[in-house]
Parts: sequence; structure tokens; C-alpha cells
Amino acid sequence: MNHKSINWERPHCKASSEIADLYHLRWTIETFYREFKVGMQANVWHCQKVDSFEKELVSKLIAVCLVRLASAASSNSLGLMPSDISFAKVFTEVKIFLRKITSTIHPGNFASCHFELMCRCAKYLVDIRPDRSFPRDKQLYRRISRNLQRKRAGRPPIIIDTKKTPRPELLPSANGVIFLLS
Repeated sequence: MNHKSINWERPHCKASSEIADLYHLRWTIETFYREFKVGMQANVWHCQKVDSFEKELVSKLIAVCLVRLASAASSNSLGLMPSDISFAKVFTEVKIFLRKITSTIHPGNFASCHFELMCRCAKYLVDIRPDRSFPRDKQLYRRISRNLQRKRAGRPPIIIDTKKTPRPELLPSANGVIFLLS
């Protein structure tokens, strides 16, 4: 068998560049599964039998292939990698394209619709955020996404200025005499 693997018991046997390449492949695979589950809602299935599950899985995988082909074609025109284009947004564009070609397109208009699809897909570049993380704790993720991390606003606090020294209580009389009250 000719496949890449790492023996974690003896990591000094592998070059650091090879370990970095393997980690990059792993990251690509994990990103694909996240896109597949979230972007295509592949964690929601509408079937009850094994046969219908297989059909639904195959149809989702065919859709993934169409999205990847559209990403590859549009990124190739820009000189980018297919992973530099947003999977979810290209998936939406492919769904619109498929609806368009199956409903009201004439055979002569296919090339123009395909060109329009490629141009629209090329606009959706992935945002690169260096310190972005995806927490696994769903409750923490919900609190952050709903902006519940900060303390809720209640009654405003009473601000006491302690820097000022209180003036002595003085009471002036009508004839100009000042009385000190204590």
C-alpha cells in the first residue's frame, strides 16, 4: 500500500515539511466535511429506509461534485485554488443555475448562462481571518452569535465622585453672619 501515514511514536523519522503537508491535507478534508455538513445540510436526511438514504447521499455527493467543478472552473480563470472560493455561495449559485437551465432556457442560451455562472461564482472569495476559530461548545457558540457574552444592561450605576472634598455646610444669615452647621 502506498499511502502517507505518520507514526506518532517516532515523529523524528518524518521531515517537518512532510508533516506540514499531511496536516494541510487533513485540514482540507476537515474543511470539506464542515462545508458538506453545514453548507449542504448533510446532517439532515429525509429518508427512512437504507435504500432511500443511499440515493439521497449519492445525490448530495453529485451536487458536491457539481459545486467543486464550478469552483474549479471559476477559480481557474482567476488563477486561484478552488478552496479560495466560498463553497456555500457557489452551491447557491449552482442551484439557481440548475433551476434556470431546467425551466426556461433555450439550447442556444446555455453557453451564456454557464458563463454568467462562472462570473458570479468568481466573485465569492473566502474571507481570510487569521485568528478565527470554531468553538465546539454549542452553548458558547450560541451565546457569542446572539451577543449574550456581555452583561445585560440593568439600572445604571450611581456614580459618586470621591475626588471632590465636601464643602462644610454653611448658613449665611440676613445680617451677613455665617453659621457653621455640623
